[in-house]
Amino acid sequence: GHTKVVDPAVEATCTEAGKTEGSHCSACGTVIKAQETIPAKGHMEVIDPAVEATCTEEGKTEGSHCSVCGTVIIESKIIAALGHDWNEGRITKDPTCTEKGEKEFQCSRCNETKTEDIAENNHSFGDWQSDAERHWKLCTECNIKEFESEHQWDKGTVTVSPTEDSPGEKLYRCTVCGESRTEELPALGGDHKNGIITKDVRPGENAPKTEFETPLDELIEAVLTAEEREAVKNGMDIEIVLTVDDGTKFVSDEDRAKVEAAIDGINNCKLGQYLDINLFKILGGDQKRITETSALITIKFEVPEALRSENGKYSVIRVHNGEASVLSDLDDSLNTVTIQTDKFSTYALVYYEEVQSPVQSETPNGSDDNNDNSNDNDDNDDNLPTGYAVSLIPFTAAIIFTLTSFRRKEKK
Repeated sequence: GHTKVVDPAVEATCTEAGKTEGSHCSACGTVIKAQETIPAKGHMEVIDPAVEATCTEEGKTEGSHCSVCGTVIIESKIIAALGHDWNEGRITKDPTCTEKGEKEFQCSRCNETKTEDIAENNHSFGDWQSDAERHWKLCTECNIKEFESEHQWDKGTVTVSPTEDSPGEKLYRCTVCGESRTEELPALGGDHKNGIITKDVRPGENAPKTEFETPLDELIEAVLTAEEREAVKNGMDIEIVLTVDDGTKFVSDEDRAKVEAAIDGINNCKLGQYLDINLFKILGGDQKRITETSALITIKFEVPEALRSENGKYSVIRVHNGEASVLSDLDDSLNTVTIQTDKFSTYALVYYEEVQSPVQSETPNGSDDNNDNSNDNDDNDDNLPTGYAVSLIPFTAAIIFTLTSFRRKEKK
């Protein structure tokens, strides 16, 4: 007979088939009991629920796995944390000039809160405060005092001139805060002396010799105020000074371009030299610059040797506030030019070697010097084009020496 050997059963899994128990003969291999195939069981699916992401924690999508073997059937995917969605916030503590403020924010999803600092306010300073010696400013919010310093007094203004019997008064103002103080000027008494008024011309290096031709009494009327003339009677010395310097470095690029454009409008006109001319009055050490006078002033200056000619004739072009005028040479000398002016702006000395017809001339107040020729000047091609306006250099007078030569046309 057969020698029976048992073939053990094999349990089916989720993915692999199994077998029932069987047997066979160990001697001849004859199957005594055949094994039957058991089909694979298949997965037992279990749902892995989705997890919603929050502001601070990750979420995941829905997935599934087998409850028997643990095999992942549908993989869950990670959803990143959302982060907080902060609102615009509300101020919980107002800042001041010296302390920070606070602002609270709340998340619209999870109601989480956070607090941020608000920077201190800048000080808001009011007007200057002062006492007799010092000035300062106070913050209108916190009342802190800043910018404290001593007054910076100006040179003072005589508000009441002293007389022989009565004292005068001088007013001083702080140039920073405007605080004022007064100082009594002693009465002059019976033995006081009148002040002295002088005039002077101060030429600088490379500047031509220049002279005041206006008599001193007329110059006083043109330059000094009634108050200043009264101060002289009470002992104040006043000096009227004309300074003349080489003005090459003082002319701006814009003015230089306009001057060159004006020169281009005149035949054979050549630039000689720029001069910087200033008029001052010095009252007891207080220097004031003058840009316009109340009356005409006569000034004479030497013509540079390079511009002199036996047949020379000169005029001066003045440009003031964008308006050009021609000032006639008032003397007959070939070596000097004399003009009258009441404005200190930009000037140009024009030289005519041979004159075809008189240059249109105006006195500084705008009237024609040669009334008989006034109707002819409209057709004079040699006049300065009025379109060329040289801007006024504030508080500075610049004279431009130019050389122009014209040939006289033959008379018919």
